[in-house]
Amino acid sequence: MSAADFSSTVKKILSFESIFLLVVLLTAFLRFYQLDFKLFHHDEAIHAWFAYELLTKGTYVYDPMYHGPLLYYLTTAMFRVFGDTDLVGRLFPALLGTLIVPLVYAVYRLGYLDKRQTIVAGLLVAISPDMIYFSRFLRQDMFMLFFTMLLVVSLLFYFEKGQTRYALAAAVAAAGGLCLKEEMPLVLIFIGLFFLYMIIRKRFVLPPSWKVDLVLGIVVIAGIMSVLYSAFGMHWDTLWTGPFKAIEHWLAMHEQQRLGGPWFFYILLFGLYEVPIFGLAIISIAGYVAVRGNSRVVSILKREPLAEQPALRVRDRRDDFFVLSLWWMICSMAMYAYIGEKVPWLIVQQLLPMCFVASYLFREARSGDRLALQGSGTTPTWGPGTIIGIVIVAAVSLLGMGVTLMKALAGHELVLTLIVPFVVLILVAGFLYQNRDRVAAPVRKAQGVVTSLLPIVAILLFGVLLVGMTHHVAYSPTDISEPIVQVQNSEDLRGLFQELDASNKTVIASANYWPLPWYYRGDKWNTITFYGAKVADTQIYQGDFDLAIVNSADSYPYLAGYKKETIHLNYWFSYYDNQNRLLDYYMQRDGKLGSMDLDIFTKIRPLS
Repeated sequence: MSAADFSSTVKKILSFESIFLLVVLLTAFLRFYQLDFKLFHHDEAIHAWFAYELLTKGTYVYDPMYHGPLLYYLTTAMFRVFGDTDLVGRLFPALLGTLIVPLVYAVYRLGYLDKRQTIVAGLLVAISPDMIYFSRFLRQDMFMLFFTMLLVVSLLFYFEKGQTRYALAAAVAAAGGLCLKEEMPLVLIFIGLFFLYMIIRKRFVLPPSWKVDLVLGIVVIAGIMSVLYSAFGMHWDTLWTGPFKAIEHWLAMHEQQRLGGPWFFYILLFGLYEVPIFGLAIISIAGYVAVRGNSRVVSILKREPLAEQPALRVRDRRDDFFVLSLWWMICSMAMYAYIGEKVPWLIVQQLLPMCFVASYLFREARSGDRLALQGSGTTPTWGPGTIIGIVIVAAVSLLGMGVTLMKALAGHELVLTLIVPFVVLILVAGFLYQNRDRVAAPVRKAQGVVTSLLPIVAILLFGVLLVGMTHHVAYSPTDISEPIVQVQNSEDLRGLFQELDASNKTVIASANYWPLPWYYRGDKWNTITFYGAKVADTQIYQGDFDLAIVNSADSYPYLAGYKKETIHLNYWFSYYDNQNRLLDYYMQRDGKLGSMDLDIFTKIRPLS
């Protein structure tokens, strides 16, 4: 093979499309790998139970406490096709969490992201610990996030192409989100406001058929919602009672703050799990404001034309998408900061646009782009301010995330030995592709190679740290003291399941017992006697049970003829147990767990 042929082959292998495909494959791997590694979370078991009831009894009635119907119908369909297991229950959220990344590519095709931004944004979404964790989690949030992203992409295509099919796609996306969670109307409002602003400013032009498209979209949304919320016509009354029930219930939850927290609750979660993404987003915003913000604000206030600056004279679609992402991120953060219910899975709606904001720092230099600094060609170099910011973010990231990476590496887990080389391969391949001319250049250009390496070094370091944190929260085989788990069912239950399987007669004398009905659904429940509260010990003896499960907080000191063992039913991060050592916890991730416990009494059988 000649040198020219070899060079052509290498460039083809390291094409942008090939690198992005690797990002998509990495995304899928991290979401589907050992998908049932962890037991169902408390809420997951509830959602799976409702889907199982729908599968076996054909019953569903909307209850705002458990959100909209779409998750249950999709999960029921998966159960019918593949069987009702934990793994199958998580297939749809894992799939939708993966499909968000190809939608990033769709944004690139319209010119709202360049190649480098697309790879970085896709990679950040792929390896974000929260994105991975909640893509492996049977809740509505990843479903809603996918439909929100689909809505944004469909609207961008609609204003670009002016075709009715994209308006219908946006309508389906909006309907999907509205059939999932009650805050989706607010999401539609602030995304709609951005597009309305762009129309008023004549940045987007409505196609001639927009009125017909709007009517068709409303019909599609109303039709989908009517079918699903009425349970395919079985409960038409839900269509007029449901909205009032939803408003009443969630206003009450907001006031009650059953799972409350400070307004900066999610900023703390970013500091625990997403420091690189959060830090890169702040640097991107600072850079954008420093160069463009002042001129734009002054011009708007004075109602004067924008100053004739090279960076402002030519419209750059990447700036439009940055502003959209920034608006989306700020509105989401403000909404969830205000809402009284503070739970970790709500971070993903704030995190996705933050990934786009963070990717702005890595964009390719174009003529007149003052933010790209002094790069030549399409290779940007970072100035002193940006480099100082990156160093600070790296230091904080190492402080809070380094220990989880070290623990993961020390454990020699298969997932880490596969993931880290995969991430390195993507980043090195991306660098070689984006800088192939410079790498082959004479030695006199070595300084340019060094400076162009800085973004690659940064994303490599941050990527490895994010992967290490992902391993800690998603692939650790033990109970972990982390706020991300909220109230997670303990791995101790696996031992209890073995005892239940071996028992011919079991009694549950406890008000706390979930998720046992999910794991022992159907005929498996026939060997279990359920009281739902502590009963007199004489009833245990009279029942001659092999196994008795009792709430540890209201238990028996002993039962004659039984051995007693205490296990965790579920667990959570306890702020009050760790409040005097928060910095140590942040660096070591070894906090004390809060838990709800069960006493397990196992009948002692005589030796034969």
